[in-house]
Amino acid sequence: MKRVAVKFNDLLDAFEFVSAAYPTEHEAYLCVATGTILYHAELGVEDEPLPDEIDDPERYIAIPHKNELDLISDG
Repeated sequence: MKRVAVKFNDLLDAFEFVSAAYPTEHEAYLCVATGTILYHAELGVEDEPLPDEIDDPERYIAIPHKNELDLISDG
């Protein structure tokens, strides 16, 4: 599989977008072919609809919500 470069800040922005709302309200997907990130908000207006193959893990990687990571706070 070909590797593409993705900027850390782009991934961080996508993670923060997904985690800024309740799980499943905001979604973001990394396209493994191009390195671009697609955004979707349940209540938002989309410029472009998500591709039909968005659930294909060989083409897109879903950015997780912070609650999916089971992280523990030190505080």
